[in-house]
Amino acid sequence: MLQTRSPDTPYRAPARGAILAALLGLMLVTRSPQLGGIDLLHAGSWALFLAAGFYLRGVASLTLLLAAAFAADAIALGWGQIASVCFTPAYALLLPAYASLWAAGRWYSDRHRLAWDSLRPLAAALFLGALVCEAFSSGGYYWLSGAFASPGMIEFLARESLYFPAYFATLCLWTGVIAALHVGLRAALTAAPHRGRA
Repeated sequence: MLQTRSPDTPYRAPARGAILAALLGLMLVTRSPQLGGIDLLHAGSWALFLAAGFYLRGVASLTLLLAAAFAADAIALGWGQIASVCFTPAYALLLPAYASLWAAGRWYSDRHRLAWDSLRPLAAALFLGALVCEAFSSGGYYWLSGAFASPGMIEFLARESLYFPAYFATLCLWTGVIAALHVGLRAALTAAPHRGRA
């Protein structure tokens, strides 16, 4: 089967720079306060961290995306687009939440091939990354924000049964879009040299 790259041969510097710029731009769009009512866009941040782990692998990419997410949230707070209740001690748990998605993407990058059997490790990376991310982000908010008078495990699990499936489905949707772009771009780049010889 055709392998996109081995773990020891990451994308070249210009490609990594273009990917990072695209991810940073999408981070700002998905967290933009002017798109306040479009939950599908906001949930796209999860897929961007997963993609950064897959394509870029370096901790610098994670750091830059975390900084961009924080900057976008701070701007949204300043514009009154998000409530100050979002900035509680629980906000710090977004660091390990998003890092778990980045780590899942990095783990999957070592197992990726353009083959159907590559979908199994992708599904595992998506589910486990999302589960850990949700535990930190929603769990942190539930237990540490002070927004819930009497937090309890039964209520938390009931809330998760409502919210996690939608977050996971949105992560899968965004990952599918990124995968389709990846396969399409890969096919176009592979075909380009052959067209030049014809």
